[in-house]
Amino acid sequence: MVYSYELEQHLLAGLIKHPESYPLIAAFITKDDFFSQNSAVNKTIFCVLRQSLEASEILDEVLLSQRVKSLGMSFEDNINIGDYIKALSMRQISKEGVLKTAKELKKITVRREIHDASIDVAKNMKSISASSTYDQIVSEADKIYNEKINLYEIGSNNPENLFDDMEDWIEDRGNNPIDEFGLMGPHKRINECYGSLLRPGNITVVVARAGVGKTQFCMDFCTKVSAINNNVPILHFDNGEMSKEELIVRPTSEAIIWSTYKNWIQSYRDLPILINQWANVVRWEMRTRLFLRTAEFLWQEGHTAHATKEEAIKETKLINDIYSDFAEKFMAMPVVKGYKSESERFAGAEETLCIEALMQDGKALQAGTSHFLGQNFAKAFDVKYADKSGKLEYVWATSWGVSTRLMGALIMSHSDDVGLVLPPLLAPIQIIIIPLIKSKDDPKKIIDKTDELFNSLKSNGIRVKIDNRENMSLGFKLNDSEVKGIPMRVVIGEKEIENNQFEIFYRYNLKKVSTEYENLLELLSSSISSVQSEMISESKKRLKKNTHEVNSYDEFKDLISNQRGFVIAGWDGTKETEEAIKIETKATIRCIPESVEPKGVTCIYSGKPARYKVIFSKSY
Repeated sequence: MVYSYELEQHLLAGLIKHPESYPLIAAFITKDDFFSQNSAVNKTIFCVLRQSLEASEILDEVLLSQRVKSLGMSFEDNINIGDYIKALSMRQISKEGVLKTAKELKKITVRREIHDASIDVAKNMKSISASSTYDQIVSEADKIYNEKINLYEIGSNNPENLFDDMEDWIEDRGNNPIDEFGLMGPHKRINECYGSLLRPGNITVVVARAGVGKTQFCMDFCTKVSAINNNVPILHFDNGEMSKEELIVRPTSEAIIWSTYKNWIQSYRDLPILINQWANVVRWEMRTRLFLRTAEFLWQEGHTAHATKEEAIKETKLINDIYSDFAEKFMAMPVVKGYKSESERFAGAEETLCIEALMQDGKALQAGTSHFLGQNFAKAFDVKYADKSGKLEYVWATSWGVSTRLMGALIMSHSDDVGLVLPPLLAPIQIIIIPLIKSKDDPKKIIDKTDELFNSLKSNGIRVKIDNRENMSLGFKLNDSEVKGIPMRVVIGEKEIENNQFEIFYRYNLKKVSTEYENLLELLSSSISSVQSEMISESKKRLKKNTHEVNSYDEFKDLISNQRGFVIAGWDGTKETEEAIKIETKATIRCIPESVEPKGVTCIYSGKPARYKVIFSKSY
């Protein structure tokens, strides 16, 4: 670490609370110990404090704020000086803590100077061998260290207390040199204070308080530097709030999978490798949504390695088709298949296939993705195989996955204000039987009829349950079955048996159908498929009703703002147009449909010939 705003703020707080401690640090702390690139707020406050303290003038937080404001300086992020200094004055720090904090801050300063000197040496040594470069870096660091030892000697206070760990740090640097030439990020300030990031063989950890922009910084770095400028695949995950215990719940598997591939794959005979697993993963979500965006989720992930490009592409399409079939046939949720735009595809993938669903509220939901990775990950992890001729080639790969987000999709596709509505093919309980026994009824007759129907349904492969809870009323049981979304319900009581009329309640449309007992088994059995088909049909109608095609940007904005749904429109294929539409309307390109032709169509935003006809929508 080459700077610490936290230590700077803590030292300033100590000087405000304990001005009498200033002489203890005056000999070695200067304004240059307060790091500043674009913002000099801490340095400015220290200079004002130092001036007043050396003049034997004590400033409270109000006078200090006024003095800083009078300088007429502007600071990064439009800092309110009054609030900033008030926050400093509220920090808890002892008089002894002031000296300790000052020493720690000085160590940071020395490290920064050593680091900067090392970077300068390294930049000028490209023509020299690596070992020579590192020797000179260490020599320069050692020179700076020795200078600082003399410079900051403060009487009886042993300077080794300031630099007690510096020698070990320099020695370790010399014994374990690292490549200084990594990827330079898009943030000038970070580059200036730290140098290059993502050096080979190293892990770069970004740490900060919650809500200060860690995720945005990492995403900017990955997108602008790695994924785009350097054409290397990037795996992005972060959850800085995880405790040590939670680290066992690991992020997604690309890194470990490809490290394993390197050991598994030597020859074409080892291919293809097809891996499918269910696992819990964690990721940082700024704003969580139940089922849709959670810090931890269960997902099905697949990773495959192939000898040819054609095999990998075939696998990518196969999985996307499987996801599509499952969504429609089992979830009764029709989807649109297509490709993600370049800005939306998985980092490191050559193509990302997807299925997009439309929820009842008119928002889109990405229900599953399948990625054609090409040879990008293979090159990053150096995974090769020997073909039939003995020539070494990089493997071709795919990855794909769906998660517990599908549970959210299922709920939002069908459910109502009463509760869940589950398609019969997915429902854990397809039919619930509720025996109704009143005090005057013959319980044996009702129980026998209930058991008879239960056994008949079960023998037909139907998932059926009897709700015979004695401590619950009939009204509670009826409501409970509706909240849980059980597709069908039958109540068996004395009245139903005597009249030979049994009522089937259908959860998806809240309708009831009466039939004789002789027809009950057949009707219930056939209803499994008929209800499933009707739910699919209704979902398709809703999708069609809420899918619109537009030719003008005004029409597009009106639909996105007022009706939502899927909007099909021409797009010129540029990132600039995609980003402009996103900023102005909050609508994103959900997918580029497989079967939609852009002939004779213009881009709704730029007016240029459309490269694609795409589906826009607001999304979760």
